[in-house]
Amino acid sequence: MGRGKIEIKRIENSSNR
Repeated sequence: MGRGKIEIKRIENSSNR
């Protein structure tokens, strides 16, 4: 239920740099 959100947040964090 929260796996996709974590994946998207991790990708966004990496792109934020």
